Amino acid sequence: MNEEHASAISAQTIAELARPLAESLGLSLWGVELALGGRSLVRVYVEDAKGVSVEQCADLSRLLGLALEVEELFVGAYVLEVSSPGLERIFFTPEQLASALGQTVELTLSAPVAAFSGRRKFRGLLAAVPEEDASSPGQFSLKVENPSRPGEYEGLLPFAFSALKKVRQIHIVPEKTLPGKAGKKKKPSAPGAACDDWRDSNEPGTEKSH
Repeated sequence: MNEEHASAISAQTIAELARPLAESLGLSLWGVELALGGRSLVRVYVEDAKGVSVEQCADLSRLLGLALEVEELFVGAYVLEVSSPGLERIFFTPEQLASALGQTVELTLSAPVAAFSGRRKFRGLLAAVPEEDASSPGQFSLKVENPSRPGEYEGLLPFAFSALKKVRQIHIVPEKTLPGKAGKKKKPSAPGAACDDWRDSNEPGTEKSH
C-alpha cells in the first residue's frame, strides 16, 4: 500500500461510510477498528437493542464492501469483519463509558505518564464517567486494581479519554462450584459476539468469499 492511499484511510473515514449503511439495516454503529498492513484488517462493530443477527452482519459486510470498492480506499487485500461489540466491548467515545459504570474495565495509555511512574496499563472498577457539562470533558475515574494482588485496589485515579490508546470492558463470570467449596471468578476466553464476527476476505481481482 502506497503512502498516498494509506494516509487517505482512517477509522473515521470508514465509520462515515458504515454508519448510514448500518442504519439502513436498523443497526447503530458502535465503532471501527483499523489495522493497516500487507493485509489490512477492518473491524466494524454494530448494535441493536433487540440483538444483532448473522444475516444483518452479512448484509452490512456486503454493502460496506461495495462502498469501499467504490471509494477505492484499499489497493491491496484486506479483511472486513462485522460483529456486535460483545461482552468485552471496546469503547470508542467517552459517552459510551456510561454503560460500564461500576464494571471492570482495562485501559492502555497512549504514552507513559510520569505521574503513574511510567505505567501504561490499568485495570479496575469504573467509578465515574465523563459528564457533558464538566470542566474537564472526557475525564473519568477508575478504582485501580493492584496488578500483583487481584481483588485489592490501589485507589481512585483520574484519566482523560483523549490520553487513551484503548479501553475495553472486562467480563468476569463466577465459576460454578460444588456446595461447600469456595468459588473463583474467571475471565471467559472468548465471549462471542451476537453475529459471530462475520468475515469478508477481499482479494484484488477476485470475488469476495465468506
